[in-house]
Amino acid sequence: MAHRTNRLVAALALATALAGCATTASFRSGQQAEQLQDYDRAVAEYTAALKRHPNDRTTLLALERAKLRAAEEHLTRGRRLEATGKLDESLVELQIAAELNPGSADIDTALRGVRTQLRTKVLVAREGKTRLETLIEQSQNLGPSGLDLPPDVRMP
Repeated sequence: MAHRTNRLVAALALATALAGCATTASFRSGQQAEQLQDYDRAVAEYTAALKRHPNDRTTLLALERAKLRAAEEHLTRGRRLEATGKLDESLVELQIAAELNPGSADIDTALRGVRTQLRTKVLVAREGKTRLETLIEQSQNLGPSGLDLPPDVRMP
């Protein structure tokens, strides 16, 4: 009976030691951050844990999950900032989102939109008008083609 108990204790100790590999301090900190919905910190903690245990599948899955959630948060912030006209700040948030989730079509679309708005804003700042505004102004100053009279014709 004592021999059986010693085996059970040894098996439990081995299981605890093996479980400890997956639950390093960084991994536990990542879990806590994730529970607090601080996904950026969770990404940092899981990344540190993965550096210590590069083949740990549990940590890798936790890191991917945290990256997706963090990317969604940055996308949401970026869209809010864009809606309020804070394009530079929006661009930063969307770039972070793209780094965290490079395959997201939604993030790419939002990023392209903000970059386009920033380019337009730069053109306006340089010339005082957008290219479209300049073209409209030029067309308003032109008369319709084909209505010009030959130079030798006199009007009564």
